[in-house]
Amino acid sequence: MNTSEFEYYLLYASSMQNSPSITLYNEMNSREIKLREPISNDIEEIRFKFWEPYPKEPIMVDFHSNGVTGCISPQIHEVLSSLEINGIQLVPATILNPQNDTIYDKYYYLHIYNLIKCLDIENSQCRVGRIGKVRSISKMKLDVAELEKIPLKDRLIFKLEEMFIFQLFHKSVVDAIMATNPEGIQFVKVEDYNVNSAFN
Repeated sequence: MNTSEFEYYLLYASSMQNSPSITLYNEMNSREIKLREPISNDIEEIRFKFWEPYPKEPIMVDFHSNGVTGCISPQIHEVLSSLEINGIQLVPATILNPQNDTIYDKYYYLHIYNLIKCLDIENSQCRVGRIGKVRSISKMKLDVAELEKIPLKDRLIFKLEEMFIFQLFHKSVVDAIMATNPEGIQFVKVEDYNVNSAFN
């Protein structure tokens, strides 16, 4: 078995001073985004805004997020577009700075609607509710037997179905992104994940 075929990383915004977190601009945007479906072609852009606390002198980088949704720069957009990845959309996005109404318009919302159930619950450390729903994960291991059933081209990027805040990127995609020396983005190997990974 080629172990690199099952090497995955979790996506996070890196902790950079003055790099703003973002959130969806309004409730309408939330309704436009369906977890398991592509965004309608009628939607020309997704609108975001800075999330408090606002930085006094914001530094715009290649990835902005609130831990659930995120926007990527044209640089990363070019990489992902060239790979023709199944199960994602790159939708034009704007980011508003409410402090002075500045709009940053050269971003793309990374919409991942590919969900895969592949958490190895027995060998992970997670809290499971009464009806079997995963409530939290402190250590993560993927079920390779489940991933083997899916062609690699259909699992290059996906969300963990058991807990969809986790966005997983195959090593080949990570390597392509990191080759551009992006700012504001970090990837954590699944096996190295812990509850503080988003803050490292």
